Amino acid sequence: MDDDDRTSGAPFPYDPADRPLGVLVGFDGSDQSIQALHYAARAAQRLDCHLTVLTAYTESSMIYANLASLPSPPDEAVRETAAQGVLEGAREELRGYPGEVDFCTAEGDAAGALVV
Repeated sequence: MDDDDRTSGAPFPYDPADRPLGVLVGFDGSDQSIQALHYAARAAQRLDCHLTVLTAYTESSMIYANLASLPSPPDEAVRETAAQGVLEGAREELRGYPGEVDFCTAEGDAAGALVV
């Protein structure tokens, strides 16, 4: 970062070509997240920008004593599959939405996943 970037008043240098801005909303299938999803979709439409729907999942920190006690399928795969199922609910809620939407999952807590 050069001196011009620090004195421009911007909190960090931003190049729109690197990361297009849009509306990001967390979704967990709860009533509140459904309301947030619809609000975010309307905001993205008004702003004529991209909508990203994110579902976060955490990985267990279980320690297995031996190979026989490892779950099959692995915990991470089960959680990822469950997160994809939650996103299916968001897809249903947005059926017919005319804008561009990305549906994605992220490992970690919801607040941390939304900030990154």
